[in-house]
Amino acid sequence: VEKYLPDGTDVWGNWLEPNHIQSAKKFPSLKFHNRVNASELPEIYRNSIATVLLAKKDYAENHFITPRLTESIFYGTVPFFISEFGDDTIRKFAGAYADFLKVDSKQEVRKKADVLRKDIELRKSIILHLRDSMKFTDVKFFISSIEEVLL
Repeated sequence: VEKYLPDGTDVWGNWLEPNHIQSAKKFPSLKFHNRVNASELPEIYRNSIATVLLAKKDYAENHFITPRLTESIFYGTVPFFISEFGDDTIRKFAGAYADFLKVDSKQEVRKKADVLRKDIELRKSIILHLRDSMKFTDVKFFISSIEEVLL
């Protein structure tokens, strides 16, 4: 968390729940908010330029990308991949934008978020590219693949 999130970053989730209550004390420069319902996600993402795809160490080592990737691109927020996912995994999802979307520090997150804040066309291009690269997760893709095999 401290490696990737710049001071003042808004953070939603279970960070304020009893098993994580120390988070707010451990990271006082971050703005923690309670977990939200799915109905609240659109507004949060709509008001965000980018999000960092934080993951537990074993998730990253096993190339498991959390649902935040799908959520962020669905709602039009650019996702930054932490470097721990590894270049191959990041390139698989981000393609030509892998170098830009890979981050290794909160300074890099801040710098790249500032670029996105000023360049709406870049944000749009990244989101459209990611949506296209994520087609394999769509149930229609799965059904079409099954049909191709069966027919």
